[in-house]
Amino acid sequence: MGRILVIGTGPGNEKYLTPVARVALEKARAVAGGSRALMLVSREKRKFQIKNNLHELESFVRENMDKTVAVLTSGDPGIFSILKFLLEKFDRDEIEVIPGISSLQLCFAKFRETWEDVRLISLHGRNHENISSVVRNNRKVAIFTDSRNSPQKVAEKLLKELGNLKAGVCCNLTSEDEIILISNLMEIASGNFPENSIVVVWSE
Repeated sequence: MGRILVIGTGPGNEKYLTPVARVALEKARAVAGGSRALMLVSREKRKFQIKNNLHELESFVRENMDKTVAVLTSGDPGIFSILKFLLEKFDRDEIEVIPGISSLQLCFAKFRETWEDVRLISLHGRNHENISSVVRNNRKVAIFTDSRNSPQKVAEKLLKELGNLKAGVCCNLTSEDEIILISNLMEIASGNFPENSIVVVWSE
């Protein structure tokens, strides 16, 4: 029986792909991942693009388990990734996880901040009605935003309910149009930031 390699590809730039991840990717005969991640893969490998097609992804992985198959995830597999789905569908012993550098890690590195005490919230595909309560009761909160909950909308809500707290935003990490800002909720609420970003709020 072959292995399923779940490989974290880092925050985007190929330079952040770890040496261990590169070796694991070379071993794989078939690879699944998002369009950006698949750009890292050589042409001779069998490929599957992950979209909103998890049933087809499961079939692709099962069809290629006679050889090593890799599933690529941006950032680190341990944070809001496809790993949770794969663990529900496959035996844990069939899966090997190769960590990557998460956007959260890089964001806090850019802020020159530690993150061992951060509370994580993902708004991807969901609403978080009690987000103000979470921020109020935690010293440091990192929020993954999306098209429905942009950095501006999140900041507007928190500004209205909690006041003008210290806040920062990280966007397009490792790309040419990277944005790193530490300021406050008022500035973020009045700004123009990409939808898929990380907002960090300090409650004290």
